[in-house]
Amino acid sequence: MTALEGACARECEGLLREGSGERAGERAGERWAIGVDLGGTKVAVAAVSSAGRLAGRNETRTLKGVPPEESLAAMVQLAEQAVRDAGIERTAISGVGVGAPGPLNSATGIIHFAPNLGWENVAIGPYFARNFPGIPVKLENDANAAALGEYRFGAGRGLRHMVYITVSTGVGGGLILDGKLYTGASGGAGEIGHIPVQREGGPRCGCGHYGCLEAVSSGTAIARMAREHVASGGGGLLAEMAQAQAQGRVGAAAVGAAARQGDPAASAILKTAFTYLGGAMATVVNLLNPEAIIVGGGVSALWDLMLPYLQHEIDSGSVAGFQNKVQIRRAELGRDTGIYGAGALFV
Repeated sequence: MTALEGACARECEGLLREGSGERAGERAGERWAIGVDLGGTKVAVAAVSSAGRLAGRNETRTLKGVPPEESLAAMVQLAEQAVRDAGIERTAISGVGVGAPGPLNSATGIIHFAPNLGWENVAIGPYFARNFPGIPVKLENDANAAALGEYRFGAGRGLRHMVYITVSTGVGGGLILDGKLYTGASGGAGEIGHIPVQREGGPRCGCGHYGCLEAVSSGTAIARMAREHVASGGGGLLAEMAQAQAQGRVGAAAVGAAARQGDPAASAILKTAFTYLGGAMATVVNLLNPEAIIVGGGVSALWDLMLPYLQHEIDSGSVAGFQNKVQIRRAELGRDTGIYGAGALFV
């Protein structure tokens, strides 16, 4: 057993969200898929039903630098464990959906580049297909999968036109247009995080360009601005928090906590981040005229601090009439959004 497989075996939760105590596969009329959510820090898997039930949820952490073959073997083990825990026969599984960071090719099932994992040209789709013979496998961008999950089972239920934006380590997005996931000519649609919003003197983004939304509004960007404040001799709660943290690190959650306590520097940082985010949303509203924009990701935990800036920018930056129609909603599925979305590729 490899190190990662051992970690998987130790951390498998085998949780059933049944409520009534019956086995997951016993409800007639439901279709099932396996949803795999591959992230930079964890991989989570569960069986997802067409009724929006989650069963047999398992997860383990991902390890950057671990050979992809070892990671893939652990992911398959998680998927097989989910099937067993959920009590579903393989013949009842309509497909295996995998949401993953990219760039990737959904048609071939290959992740071309995932810097947070150190992966290049990893054929994840074909690997799963070999281990689940006869069952269709679909690889999709993680933000697209999350958009589909919220559309089917979360805050987007009942909508036909919505934009999903995740604000976390980075900023990503997915588009549901006329009731269908829209991925563009080559699968790259929805990359709102790389809209340039601060061309002059903006910070460098992970994509190599300067002034992208991700570089000024993500959780990473908020933490960077907090570090810069402390390093420049700024005081207040942020400086106190930095002294109390290992290696002086202050994350987005700490900035939010400081802002809620009235710290001026923390409030200014969030105003900058969320004003740019709201401005980008106004552009999206003007371009796509969605019914709703749904915001998820870890930074959405600062919803009470975020929403006023988003609403102001959409109200002031949208074409007259649009701002009275578009809704801004917080995502509902939390940490399981990616699992639901990957499963929704087949159910």
